[in-house]
Amino acid sequence: MLLWLMVTTRVAAEIIGVRYEALRNWLKQGLLHNATPEARSWRRYGATDLCCLQLMKEGLAAGIPSDTLIDICSDAELRRIFDRLSSGTSGTSFSQPQYLLVWSTLAEPLFMLSPARSVAEEIGANPHPVTVVDLTYVQSTIADELARRA
Repeated sequence: MLLWLMVTTRVAAEIIGVRYEALRNWLKQGLLHNATPEARSWRRYGATDLCCLQLMKEGLAAGIPSDTLIDICSDAELRRIFDRLSSGTSGTSFSQPQYLLVWSTLAEPLFMLSPARSVAEEIGANPHPVTVVDLTYVQSTIADELARRA
């Protein structure tokens, strides 16, 4: 992926496929409050930030509450996964598919990152409904769009 490419808020909204106003609303709610320094000071977004924004869009479409998604996108491990992904020289995808599992029907929303091989185990171990978001899809969507714009 093109780690060096930084984009403005308007271009980030185009890449993610949301209205500029919607993206600004997410940012006002606290999404990316721990974004890269460039994103905070210059309102420019790198590959990891764009992956988090795409995750926000996918999660909202799957019915995950925005406050839960903001917590998820602030998770240091998730950002590390997207950082590793973004800095990879192959630039295409995870070595194995990665998924985000979200149990938002619990009193306290629970989420976890899981490799493909253990998704069924994790879902089976918890009787509550779960939303599964494919992080590989999130990453590949951003990688394709950044490559197209380079």
